[in-house]
Amino acid sequence: MEMLLAIFLSQMGIAVGLECYVCSDLEFDGVPNDDGDCFNVGADIKSGGSAKVESCTTIFHFQGGLVTGVERGHSEGTIPGDKCLTELNPDNVVSVKTTCHYYCNTDQCNNLGISSLKRCNSDCGQEENRGRCDYLSGICICEDGYTGYNCGQTPPADAPVKRKCIQCSSEEDGCKSQTVGSDCPEDEQYCFAMHSSVFTISGSFRTSIIRGCSNLFVAVDKCKITDLPHNDAFEGRGYKEITCTSTCDHDNCNVDIPDGHINGGEKKILQCVQCKSSDGGCTEERTNCPTGTNYCKATVTYVISDENDNNYQATNPSSFKFLSEVRECSNESVTTQCTEVKVNYGPTFKQVTCQETCQEDGCNLGWPARPKCIQCRGMPGGEDNCIRNPTPAQRCPWPYEKYCYVTDRGLDKSTKGTLDGFPREVERDCSYIDRGSECTTSTLRGKHIQVCNYTCTSDGCNVGSRAAVHSTPSLSVFLFVFSAVILLGQY
Repeated sequence: MEMLLAIFLSQMGIAVGLECYVCSDLEFDGVPNDDGDCFNVGADIKSGGSAKVESCTTIFHFQGGLVTGVERGHSEGTIPGDKCLTELNPDNVVSVKTTCHYYCNTDQCNNLGISSLKRCNSDCGQEENRGRCDYLSGICICEDGYTGYNCGQTPPADAPVKRKCIQCSSEEDGCKSQTVGSDCPEDEQYCFAMHSSVFTISGSFRTSIIRGCSNLFVAVDKCKITDLPHNDAFEGRGYKEITCTSTCDHDNCNVDIPDGHINGGEKKILQCVQCKSSDGGCTEERTNCPTGTNYCKATVTYVISDENDNNYQATNPSSFKFLSEVRECSNESVTTQCTEVKVNYGPTFKQVTCQETCQEDGCNLGWPARPKCIQCRGMPGGEDNCIRNPTPAQRCPWPYEKYCYVTDRGLDKSTKGTLDGFPREVERDCSYIDRGSECTTSTLRGKHIQVCNYTCTSDGCNVGSRAAVHSTPSLSVFLFVFSAVILLGQY
């Protein structure tokens, strides 16, 4: 009946309007708004039309390469061709904005969907700040302290684990020989032991032992000598006190009497930088590792362009992004290395993972499998004399800088020294590319002036001038050769 009516109205010269989906969602976050799911239209989207409607429209808004908004409606007049308009920002490709218009001329034809975006099955508790929808995976990402569907559940708190420590003093009989502890009073995580001796020049007067629980880690078996404190009655009488203390982090670990030596069941506590970051923002703070830890470990993963343009690579590449930075304690060593794999989300990109373990406190602060370099620039007589007194080597700014280099400009080719009237400058820094190890010569005012580069890959290797590797033979070598020629001439 409706089709017959449409044909009749058309023959009478009366225009028939199309039915089009009408909705908008300009801040898509994976959760339907009041218009329903406008990104993938269905029965929950309203339809409407009028006698003047000749086409239905779908408009997608892009930020970079990700769809961020959609509009559906109708258009009057002649159907234009599909088109996309991009606003370019040469300083930031991520801020590129594109708007694409799609037109069609049948009922409810503006149902073009986005298959790569997935709606979550709930609002993820977004209004209560419990979570957000990851609309690339369609999964709710819950904030800390929430879990489950709609991020509405609070995980049960872990039952507190009581540390067991020996708890007594030498005022009690048998404290020195106790080996089994009991639960600490509250949430203390460390066991503590102290051995004290009060003495004068004539000998020891009193020794005492105290064992218990502590909420702080101090040291593993350290001793100090002090005047006897806190009592005016002992002032001026020559009393001294030797106090040895030790803290540890596992049950019944304060069984050993501290004496200033790490022995028996005592073990040194390794301190490592422990943190995780997705943007290279780990702090330098080091914390105690569990007893028995032998290594500090650092692992960094990033994506970088694999372009071969040296002018591009000589500076910090803009096509670089951290994926993960993990610094932690480890019971196993790993091979110090960086591995590279091509990635399928960019034809010129590679994903690099670097790892390294070490065995000194705080040693996992640098970029793994990358050298620490001297980084300075200076001229003779300058306040920052980079030539003779460079600053110590330190971590490079970026994890992809795998070379150290020194560039020495303004050298006399014949003497490898400084020429009057020709400024000399030394630059020491990190580099993404190998700058080579050679000298180039130019002639200026009749003088042969050199610029010498030296590139290396070990900690602090960009020290010295390095111009000497290209120098002429020394005077002693020359005299030796000259003497040999004279002697040969005598035969």
